[in-house]
Amino acid sequence: MYENWLAERWSTPFSDADTLVMISLVDDGSLQLVLENDHTRWSVRFEHVVAYRNLLEEYRLELWQRRDEIGSPRGWSWRLTRSDWLDELREREPLVDTHAPEAVHYLIATQDDVVEVFTAEPPIIDEVGSAEDDARIEEELARLQQREPKLVDLVRRVLARNPGS
Repeated sequence: MYENWLAERWSTPFSDADTLVMISLVDDGSLQLVLENDHTRWSVRFEHVVAYRNLLEEYRLELWQRRDEIGSPRGWSWRLTRSDWLDELREREPLVDTHAPEAVHYLIATQDDVVEVFTAEPPIIDEVGSAEDDARIEEELARLQQREPKLVDLVRRVLARNPGS
């Protein structure tokens, strides 16, 4: 599956983080990932996605084996200039080259997920807070819950719809 794989390091704010977990993945016309390490949370938004897939990391053993064999880049984020998935998409979907001839295969590997995105535009990456921020918000909402339960419910619904906000 990875014989034609040619990867390069994709330098991102989280490339060399000690840990990386995916908090959420939202497909609402664009693709937004919220990623976090021990200190920082990032929003990664791909605006015009041709295709994407998300597989649990433990099912990608062949990927890690191939990476080690060919000395591919380390870190959490890579850009693939050649891959079997790219070739398959272009072969099966002739309009891909018409509508997205410059599309690139991006890969973000977290501790539990491997997210691959095929798009012509690099994503927009923003720092959006931290787990400590969430803890402070939860404390404030818990205090407010007794006085204003309807308001707290509304805030929780809005936060649930906008992960990473």
